Amino acid sequence: MGYERILVPISGGKADEEAIKIACLVAKKAKGKIEVLYVIQVRRTLPLEAQIDPEIRKGEETLDRASTMADQEDFTVETELLQAREIGPAIVEEAVEKDM
Repeated sequence: MGYERILVPISGGKADEEAIKIACLVAKKAKGKIEVLYVIQVRRTLPLEAQIDPEIRKGEETLDRASTMADQEDFTVETELLQAREIGPAIVEEAVEKDM
């Protein structure tokens, strides 16, 4: 079973580094690609596309760290920042949309 495309959702927690390392190892063997995803959960009292600057900054910093971790593993990743009402369904929807 090949892993041509791997989606790695991250949250800024301790598990991110290990997830990136494992994804890089698997993707290298399969000559695949990795997309790292950070989802900002938007409260229902706000519009979905609200500019939540502190959360956006945190997400961008977290994705930058993920890119640096992947660089240390000699691998380049694509990153994406999403805003959604619920994190889990947003991850699944992204995976389905990108056929991962």
